[in-house]
Amino acid sequence: AGLHDITIGHYEGGGVAGLLVHYTPPGGVDQLLPNSVLFPDANETVFENPVNVTQNSTISGVAIASRMTNLTVNSGVTLTVSGNEVAATTTNLSAGTTTFNVSESFATGTIVDGGADIDIVKSGPGVLVFDNTATPQLQNVGSSITVNEGSAGILLGGALNPIGNASITFAGGGISLSSKAGDQSFAIPAFAGNEASIIARQLPSGVAGIPGAPVNINLTGNLSVSAAQTLTLGTADNYEINVGGTGSGGGTVAINGGVVNGKTNSVLQGVNVRLRSDGGAS
Repeated sequence: AGLHDITIGHYEGGGVAGLLVHYTPPGGVDQLLPNSVLFPDANETVFENPVNVTQNSTISGVAIASRMTNLTVNSGVTLTVSGNEVAATTTNLSAGTTTFNVSESFATGTIVDGGADIDIVKSGPGVLVFDNTATPQLQNVGSSITVNEGSAGILLGGALNPIGNASITFAGGGISLSSKAGDQSFAIPAFAGNEASIIARQLPSGVAGIPGAPVNINLTGNLSVSAAQTLTLGTADNYEINVGGTGSGGGTVAINGGVVNGKTNSVLQGVNVRLRSDGGAS
């Protein structure tokens, strides 16, 4: 009686092979094992075998949390990541453009790129998390991250910047900023599209603030939003965003949830401020 751990291994090198799993319930007959009697392990499921993505492919996280120890994605390929939280310990990329279409959350871990010019495109409504702050990655100054949809998640507070020297451009999406420990600073990036967002919140491997002791994310540089653009700022998980510098461009800054603090008299003078949803500004 009760729940029992089971492990099923299946590898298909090519062709149309498949795997059918049967079981016999108490008092029943031999039958296919239905999803209705399966429950994901509460712990992270780790896949030790190398995963090589050589053409457009989909990885779906069925377990509550899944991790691949060694992932390689060829340039020119779109990797779609769906389902529950998925992560890689190491993600190997080569020169050129790689697209990650994420519906929920995918953490890249350590990116191994050999110093090549890496161009990452983010699509899908989820978050692509850059969480390696211990070893250098994306060091080539020609590298770039373009967020077309959803967000790029950036963990701050380690020894190194997880996006290295890569430029980051909003083209319809935004960024989610999280801290590994304490207050952090982040330079306001450029955005090319009409809509972008900067959200401060807890991401996987990040910390949450506590009431009365929030985590502060200090946005550095000037807030330049052109007349046709809208930049949405917001926070969650007891985070606060602090914005200094000078606002310009005549565009719209929308506050959508949480606490956003203007730290200078001129930060919002050159833009229009709009409250969205239950947003608050100070």
